[in-house]
Amino acid sequence: MDDSCKKPTWLTIMENGSIGEARTKALLLDRFWVLERSVDIEGADFIVQRRALAHKLNSSRALFGLVQAKFLQDTSTTVYISPDYLLDEQNQARDSFFLIAHTGTEDEQSLYFLTAQQVIDDFKPVAAGKKHAHKYKLDGASLLVSKYELGRSALLRLIEQALDRADALKNREYFQPYVPAQDIDRPPVLMNRHTCPKAASVDEQAFDYLLASLNDMKQQATKLAPLLAHLLDLAHTLKASTDPIEAASVAGALAHDYWNLPKEPVFRHTELNDHAPERMVKEAIAYAFQKKIEDEQLQPAWSALVPAFRAKVADCLENGQSAGQSAIRIEAHYDAAYGLTRFDVVTVEWESSKPYVFCDTGQRRMTIVLMLPAAGQSEAQRGKFADSLAELFSEEFQRAQLWSYKYTL
Repeated sequence: MDDSCKKPTWLTIMENGSIGEARTKALLLDRFWVLERSVDIEGADFIVQRRALAHKLNSSRALFGLVQAKFLQDTSTTVYISPDYLLDEQNQARDSFFLIAHTGTEDEQSLYFLTAQQVIDDFKPVAAGKKHAHKYKLDGASLLVSKYELGRSALLRLIEQALDRADALKNREYFQPYVPAQDIDRPPVLMNRHTCPKAASVDEQAFDYLLASLNDMKQQATKLAPLLAHLLDLAHTLKASTDPIEAASVAGALAHDYWNLPKEPVFRHTELNDHAPERMVKEAIAYAFQKKIEDEQLQPAWSALVPAFRAKVADCLENGQSAGQSAIRIEAHYDAAYGLTRFDVVTVEWESSKPYVFCDTGQRRMTIVLMLPAAGQSEAQRGKFADSLAELFSEEFQRAQLWSYKYTL
């Protein structure tokens, strides 16, 4: 061949790296989720994660592996592996590193597989002072032999088995910088009397029960978070992928793992039911509001505000100010000390069965629009309506005051 047509060495190395990268990625996607890769002129590194969702809840099992891909044209090719890939801080072989070497083209392709321990045992590092010093030298004549040759299924099975035996703690520590979203072992921040002080007027047993229930939900959420993060990663990758092999593989994994999410309730506290989150939010707001008004010495004023509002509603119903109308608009104005200063009622058109509530803390005004009870109701029925409206006023007032208080300090 004419020397002018001969490829430069750097181009050959780059082409070999691209071939090794493409083949390795296609292979790994059969069994693993490829989280991240780095590519250089000598090859590619893939961080792979087990696909099975059940593994993510089992902190005793290693989740991640590092695969380095190489392509060798023939036995005259030599590859080098950095000792940082092979040895941990204790100078022990990393149990989650794997080398996959490819050779051949089209129907003559072959796969070769080595663990970190095999590289350390069977090959030698380059002496100091030489090119590639301290890196392990793997010459093609020694690497491309039947001892390391494997089929696709056997190779993938060996990676899974190696991760089964790998040290889970070392695995998480090593891969944490590369996969920060997979923070599955960080414990939840639990609540207690020190971090969440109780107002003096709040019942101790009820408050402790609320904290215990919230802590139980935090524990359950800790288990749920990695599952949802995993599905989110798959969804984002599927949206962005331009590789048909990757897109198809990720779509399959997303469908499979979504339908295999745990079917039992996420929050399993002994007395929690379908309405528990709504009830707990109301309780938490009430307890926090009690603490606020105690700190600001507004408890007596608050104790008078809600009854005053209820009395105005009852008076409106009793005097028939809204007789024959289907809906009313109430505007309750209050001062900085929670005193009710004005109470306006007008009839409006309103077809929704749900009340409209808006609290303008800047103008100190609560607006409520709602359907009126049917005409001809008894005093007891009107009283029940006034009670429910006063409860709504109380809940929304507390929520609005806490929001304003918390985010305008």
